[in-house]
Amino acid sequence: MKIQVGIGKKVLLFCAPLVATSTLVASPSQAATFASSTGSFEVNFNQSPLGTQTTTDTDTLAIASAGSSVVTDASADAIFVSAPSFSLPCSLERKLTTPAACNGSSSFAEGEGTNYFGLAQSEARVLGNFLINPGETFAFNFLAFLGLTAEVDDLDSERATASGEVSFQIVDGDSGTLLDSFLLAGKVDTKGNSDFITTQQNTYMTLGRSSTIESPAGKEKFTQGSIQASYSRTFANTTNLLFVETKRNQVTVKTPEPSTTIGFLLTFGLAGIGLKARKKFAN
Repeated sequence: MKIQVGIGKKVLLFCAPLVATSTLVASPSQAATFASSTGSFEVNFNQSPLGTQTTTDTDTLAIASAGSSVVTDASADAIFVSAPSFSLPCSLERKLTTPAACNGSSSFAEGEGTNYFGLAQSEARVLGNFLINPGETFAFNFLAFLGLTAEVDDLDSERATASGEVSFQIVDGDSGTLLDSFLLAGKVDTKGNSDFITTQQNTYMTLGRSSTIESPAGKEKFTQGSIQASYSRTFANTTNLLFVETKRNQVTVKTPEPSTTIGFLLTFGLAGIGLKARKKFAN
């Protein structure tokens, strides 16, 4: 029995639209699964914030019995530069003029054999506090991306899932009232037909470019979405704004009915991860 639990692993991840691909070769007796979830977000503002904050978090869990193997990995990175007129390299191809922020997160899992479970979760967040004077316009341009992949060799004995979301909220910092929001979310699951990718946006946004791609049902499922847009809103009164962008990615690979021992360990492993997440978000 092999057990690996990872918490808080962080590596640099460029905030560029990424498409996850894989090539898995397996014999009939050693079928394989693969899942990945990747998201990125970049934004530049028309004014500097009073303060900024960035957070990242990752969790992984890998359990496999003798003769099986599973690999999980999660990474997240976030940066916010408030000083104006600098060039922020959010990706190899794109640079933003500050004040700007970008972040990315990615989760990956791959399993092989007949008795295993793998889970990877990642999260990245940027927050900016802006003071808007009467008659001023708060504006920004942004690019959001989400890519999901789930693959199995045997639909009856294996399962892979990938989900994720990229969202932001604009909140009145004094009253806590939600003023505007955006969401790009999706999921692919090799079991059933619950796959989706969707977006939600408000009336103060102008859509510049959007695209979605979805693969047909079967052993290999893939979906991705990319949204490029601008936001602009003028405030009549002095307003303290909070801009909060959050990105979450999760993947799982498993055999549908793990052994009793793996099920027991899985229950306690996921309980520990859930407890950690609740503590983090409660603070």
